[in-house]
Amino acid sequence: MQKKIFICSTTKLCEINHHHTTEVRDFFLKNGYEVVSDPNTASDIVVMTCGALQISEDRSVEMIERLGAGTTDKTFYVMGCLPSIQPDLPILRNIRVIGARDMAALEEAFPATVPIGKVDTHRIDYDFLDVTDGNPNRYTIVVVQGCLGSCTYCAIHKAKGRAKSMPLLEVTRHFESILQKKSNASVALLGEDFGSYGSDIETDPVELLLRLTRYEGAYSIEIQNFEPSIFLHYYHRLREIFLLNRIVKIHIAIQTGSQDVLRRMGRDYDIAAVVQAIGDICTLSPRLVLETSFIINFPGETHSDFLRTLELLPKFDEVTVYNFSPRRGTKAASMSDDISATDKQTKIGMVLQLQQVHPGLVFM
Repeated sequence: MQKKIFICSTTKLCEINHHHTTEVRDFFLKNGYEVVSDPNTASDIVVMTCGALQISEDRSVEMIERLGAGTTDKTFYVMGCLPSIQPDLPILRNIRVIGARDMAALEEAFPATVPIGKVDTHRIDYDFLDVTDGNPNRYTIVVVQGCLGSCTYCAIHKAKGRAKSMPLLEVTRHFESILQKKSNASVALLGEDFGSYGSDIETDPVELLLRLTRYEGAYSIEIQNFEPSIFLHYYHRLREIFLLNRIVKIHIAIQTGSQDVLRRMGRDYDIAAVVQAIGDICTLSPRLVLETSFIINFPGETHSDFLRTLELLPKFDEVTVYNFSPRRGTKAASMSDDISATDKQTKIGMVLQLQQVHPGLVFM
């Protein structure tokens, strides 16, 4: 009997998760499996999880439970970051786990003529994921997974490990394929740390961008998650690329306006130097959309530290502010939390008030 597969993602936020969920769906379709929209009719259920935040873990566990793991005769497969971040979760017992960097293991469970590495998914299916899509011309390539950092608060490193880059020729092959489909495509280059691209294959992110900006056409490029210290390292070489006006959006996660908090986060860069470099690049490329993220209520954050963060918000077009979420197994989770509940709520309230005057500000 032909297997019927139900696939879902547990997050509305992570584009890498969305890309891989769509890729898994395409893997099944290209190999002749039936993908169903009702889990009750499925023989196999695949859940793409997220474990970046505690709320992400809670949603993942809730969805796995709701789908009936351990209580039905359906075969469950749990993918994504959560199993590597929290491998001892009771819900994961007796469930087939496929690691975030081991998607090829799908082929062991589901015989395939088209391997997962050759599916060539270039566009997230937002309708399939029930996620709002703001740009119908947007395509995605996951160019690197993992990072070079050791942030004290981050659990993703446990799931993805050191940076593993897609070969340069493979990226250009995907890029050319997208442009053949849509000459005016907006191509987002995804990765936990775009700046770490090439560190394992004797190249670098600037070389990649130089290759991708040589093509003809009305296409544009988005860069997701450029770690600030690496951005500064390549800054002078990046200037000539931004002059081409091909890059229309860049995400640089500052995380805090305080050097003291930054040190406790395990991140090493001069915040003022990053802000100055970003301002310079905006002068070179006026249509560039700047995106960043911050964490508030990190252990030891004083009110003065918090105000330094608030001062940076207007410098960015799109800002996501996260309330600190301690993740079991990280260094930050064991740090002394001396911020009172009242002070935490005061800071959150101030961020929520700023949403009224900053249309690109989101609080999580």
